[in-house]
Amino acid sequence: MHEDEKKVERKKDLNPLPKSMIEMLEIIESSINKEMELDASPHHLAKSAVVAVCDVMGGCTIYLPRGTALKRKLRSEAIYSDFLNGMAHEELIRKYAIASQTVYDIITDERALSLEARFKH
Repeated sequence: MHEDEKKVERKKDLNPLPKSMIEMLEIIESSINKEMELDASPHHLAKSAVVAVCDVMGGCTIYLPRGTALKRKLRSEAIYSDFLNGMAHEELIRKYAIASQTVYDIITDERALSLEARFKH
């Protein structure tokens, strides 16, 4: 992969999760929290989460990113969170099985997103 292609790929990772994905995550989390109090089975948790999403977002057209892009974004957020919680670069490299430069790039990108989000509010 050429350096220009890497920059374009990293720019894609800078995009935060779509608002609909964040909303969906919050709906599912709330639904699971309620159902866990009832000691529900995994199947019941899943059904309740789907119903909750349909109740709130039913009838809407929403964009769902491909799994690879979403997983990459979630991994980047996890790496940045681990970094903020004191994990050293070497530990991050081992834990996530990624190159040193990738760790530095992710931290730089996530820091930029964090600062951008702070100034938006």
